[in-house]
Formats: sequence, structure tokens, C-alpha cells
Amino acid sequence: MRRADSYFYQFGSFRIDPAKRLLLQEGEVVPLSPKAFELLVTLAENSPRVLEKDELMATLWPGSVVEESNLTQTIYLLRKALGEGTHESHYIETIPRHGYRFVAPVEEISEKHEAPGQSTEAITAEPTNGDRTNGHTPGLPASHLLPLPIPSRPWWSRREILVTGLALLGLSLLGVWLWSAQRATTLKTNALVRSIAVLPFKPVNPNSSDDYLGLGLADVLITRLSSLQQVVVQPISQVRKYDNLEQHPVAAGRELRVEAVLEGTFQKIDNQLRVTARLINVQDGQALWSGQFDKQFTDIFKVQDSISEQVASALALRLTPEKRLLLTKQGINNPEAYQLYLKGRYHWNKRTAADLKKAIVYFDQAIAISPNAAPAYVGLADCYNLLSFYDASPAHEAFPKAKDAVLRALELDETMAEAHTSLGWIRWVYEWDWPAAERAFQRAIALNPNYVTAHHWYGWCLVQRGQFDEGLARMKRAMELEPLSFIIQTQLGASLFYLGQTDQAIEQYRKVLDLDSNFVRAHFYLGQAYEQKGMYAEAIVELKQALALSPDSVEYQAGLGHAYACSGDLRQARRILDQLIEMSKRQYISRYSIALLYTSLSQQDQAFTWLNQGAKERSSRLTRLKVDPRFAPLRPDPRFAELLQHLGLASG
Repeated sequence: MRRADSYFYQFGSFRIDPAKRLLLQEGEVVPLSPKAFELLVTLAENSPRVLEKDELMATLWPGSVVEESNLTQTIYLLRKALGEGTHESHYIETIPRHGYRFVAPVEEISEKHEAPGQSTEAITAEPTNGDRTNGHTPGLPASHLLPLPIPSRPWWSRREILVTGLALLGLSLLGVWLWSAQRATTLKTNALVRSIAVLPFKPVNPNSSDDYLGLGLADVLITRLSSLQQVVVQPISQVRKYDNLEQHPVAAGRELRVEAVLEGTFQKIDNQLRVTARLINVQDGQALWSGQFDKQFTDIFKVQDSISEQVASALALRLTPEKRLLLTKQGINNPEAYQLYLKGRYHWNKRTAADLKKAIVYFDQAIAISPNAAPAYVGLADCYNLLSFYDASPAHEAFPKAKDAVLRALELDETMAEAHTSLGWIRWVYEWDWPAAERAFQRAIALNPNYVTAHHWYGWCLVQRGQFDEGLARMKRAMELEPLSFIIQTQLGASLFYLGQTDQAIEQYRKVLDLDSNFVRAHFYLGQAYEQKGMYAEAIVELKQALALSPDSVEYQAGLGHAYACSGDLRQARRILDQLIEMSKRQYISRYSIALLYTSLSQQDQAFTWLNQGAKERSSRLTRLKVDPRFAPLRPDPRFAELLQHLGLASG
């Protein structure tokens, strides 16, 4: 007579029952997914040895090619079941760049028992060739034999068949009911998801030269999901920082204040592309949807279509035929041109003059291959807009190129909210045509009410026109859509400053600097606010900090010179003025900045001379004249009113 052996693993208040595949805590079952349970058993059996990540993945997913993120997610779910925090560990320790180990003391408990009233024998499988070897099937280790009871009477009696059949029927009906209830609960939960962040997809190979692809995939999916107007999608500017940041998607989602996160990985080898993606509920860390796509790179558009549609379905969004068309809308159909477009957007997002010029090269190359690529034309327009804004190119050179590009984009696709927004910016800051600018911004918002840049730029233009109530409302709407945007928070403070609410503006700038002490625009605007309150020493400190963070900025140099002049240090103000005038002989220098310094030195004739030069060059900075308090000394002069009239700022 043989006896059946049972064994358990005990640690803390938990007990693992490998035979029944159960995790118990003080007698209560702890729910675990099958993979999480296998992982727990593996870690406990090998405690306290460090298990490498590759070893764990081979154990959990034998014979399958899986991404490391699968292991990371399983570890996360296991830690959550054990009651651990995401970062602090009591049972499972992370060994950076290696793997994991189980650090809690594990006790193995064996229990021997004999089933009452019956004997047990090892039941073996019948060999296919009819032979028996040593009492078990050849090739099957003896350790795999299970001690099962030999029945003392036939099991095929009618009564037992009837009872078994009814039991199976009952279990089937129960299973269907539980599945339906779970599906209804899932749909109900997913229907409540109304905000989502799409994180940059990570390359499986950290040394990949295709980094642009991960950010590009996220950018496309953000645009498509935003176009549905049923869920708030964090813009690319909010998630860009996670491109090179190793952070758990749930933690990122909480930081971004969204209800769900879409994250994934990609692997590109020659012309083969593998993309994995997961939609995660931020509240409980559960996966709402996951998928893996293996395609040739030429089929990347199909991958984007599939992810977009399946995520929309997982979120229980209503897809009319028109919405479905928007969800799978392609602006670039040539894979090579699309790859160049993604590289262009990658550099554009870095927001430096050098990267903007690189981006222009990529967009031009994309257009050369695919002349009907509307997104590439919008990319060109955005680059030229920012080059002028950063004083890296004269307005009269950059903006005409931007306008040509954006009009071509609209000719190809009139429904692009991004193109209408860029056109609105050109109409206002370069052409000074406010009615046309307003129509463009309103058209963009009608096409995509969640496009944050449209609200941001429209609100800023309204403020510069002196329409503060409407402008502040737009800026606040932009903040609702992108609550962690430093530039929007800072320009909200600038709007309050121009409205005359200097103390509230200072408070707003300080909030930004509490979040990021190196955000240069907040230092610059805070210096202006201190100067307006007569706190000149504090103003000079902030303006020097801005200039230290961005030493090539003419705007910050002029702002510091103005503060020196207001504080009575005319020598320092004149020194900065002379430097800028000398620089203007060799490179483009904003006429607005030089006029500002002449105003601070009470040289009004020279100030008007430079302002009029700026008007001839259509300098974008002149749109601030109406609200910028630093030009107050010029306001009594009739020439100032004439200039405002010329700029379209005299009314409104």
C-alpha cells in the first residue's frame, strides 16, 4: 500500500499549495493568475537564489518569444496580491539589471496521509506500442506519476452517469453566467474610462537606432484616439518625457492623472516588425486589453489600425462609420516616407533650433517621396513657426514657408485640426489678421475639441488682444486637457500678469518652479512680475537665472537690461543694449527686444525706430505691445496708437 505525499510552502501568513495551485493567507484564498502563481512557486522553490530574467521567462513561457514587460507586469501583479507596494518589497527583491529573488524565509511542509477505506496505486499511461517499462511510460519520468485511487466498483452505473451529467450541466451554466457577469462588469468598468495616456513604445533592444519609431507610434495613436472626441487623450508633449524614462505604466498613469495607460514595445529587424501593446487600468493595474502584431514594416499602417480599433473597442467607445474612418485614416501611405516623417517629428519634439533644422530635412525628404503626405507639410509649418519664435530665423523668411506648407496640407486634407491651428498662429502673429486667425482656431476646435494646442494658442492670442476673460477661459481649458504642461501653466500666469493681477501671477509662476526649478520661461516671467512690483533685486536674480539656463536668448538679455535700467543701473542696461546692436550687424536680432531697452532708457525716438523696423519685418513679438506693461512709457505718444492700429490691436 502506498501513501500520497502533500507538500506546501509557508512564508509569513501565506501558504502555497502547489498541487491545488492555491495561495492561501490565513486560510483564505488569494486570487492569482496562472502565470503569477507559477512565478510565485518558482521564486519560493529557489529562495533565496537570484533568478535571472531570462531564466524566469524561459520557465514561465517555455518555447515562446515574449517581451520582458510580460515578466515585469507579472511581478507587479504578484506583489500586489502579496500586499506589497510597487517599489518597496517585503517578499520579492528586484536585482537591478539582473532579475529577482524571494527574500522571505520559506518553510517546506510535507504531510503524509492515506486515503481512508481504499488503497492507492500509481496509474500509468498505456504506451502506444503496447510495451511497459518499469511500470511507467517510456520517456515519462517517474516523478510525473500521480497516485490515484483505484475504484472498488465500476464507475459507469446509470445513477452516477445521471448525477455526473447533471453536475456538469450545472457547472456549465454557472460558468456561462459567471463569464457573462464578468464581461458585463468589464464593459461597465471600461465605459468609465474617459482619460488615457499613450506612452512612447519602447524598443526591445535598448541600443536600437529606431528610437524615433516608439515616439512616432505613440504620436499617431494619440492623434487617432483624440479624433474620436469621446475620451481625453494626453498630448504628445505630456508623455514625451517617458521616452527615456523607466517607470511602471501604472505609476506614469497616476502621475499623468489618467484612468488608463496604453504602453508597449517594438522590435524592428531588417524589414520585420513586432509590436506588443497593453491597455492598463490605472486604478487596479489590470490589463483591459493586450495584443501582439508581427508584420513587415511596410504593413505598419495595419498595425496602427489594429491597435487603434482594438483599444477603442476595449474602452467601449461608440464607433460610427465616420468615427471608424477617422480611426484608420492614413496621411502617409508610403512606408519609407512615413519613416522619414517619424524622424522629423522626433527631432521637432526636442524643441531646439538645431533639431528643428534637422526635422525640416526629414520632412522635405518625406515629401519628395510622397508629395501628398499632408502630415509632413504640417510638420514643416510647425518647424518654421518655431524657428521664428525662437529668433533663429527672421519672421519674413520663416512664416511664408510655414504658410505655403500648411496651405498645401489643407489642400490635401481639410479636416486636420493641427493644420488649422498652425494656420491660425500664422494669421495672427505674422499676418496680423485677427478675424482670419479666429476662424482658423475655431475650425480646429470644432474638428477636435480635445486638441490642446488649439485652445492654448487661441487663448494666448485673445490675451494679447486684450480679451482677457475669453483668453483666460481658453487657457484654463488647455490646462484641464494638459494639467502638467509647464508652458501652459506659465502662460496662464503671464495672462494674469497682463491683466494686472501680479500677485496671482507670481503665485502661478512659483507653482511651476516648485514642479521644475529649471523651467526657464517661469523664471523669465517671474522676473518681469517682480520688476513690475518694484522688487528689482529679486527681478534681476530671476532674469539672470533665465539667462543662465538659456544664454543665447536675446529676449532674456533684453529683459535683464530692462530690469537693470528700472533699478537705476543704467550702465549695465547700456552695456546689454550695445551688445545686442553689435550682434544685429551679424545675425538676426529681434527689433522688439532692442526697442524695449531703448524704452527703459527713455530714448523714445530710437524705440519707435526699432519698432517700425519690426513692423516692416512683421515681427511676431509685436503682437504683445498692447498688453506688455514695459512699454507703458510709450503709450502717451500718438505714434504708439498708430502702431497698434497698424497691428490690428487698436480695438478688441
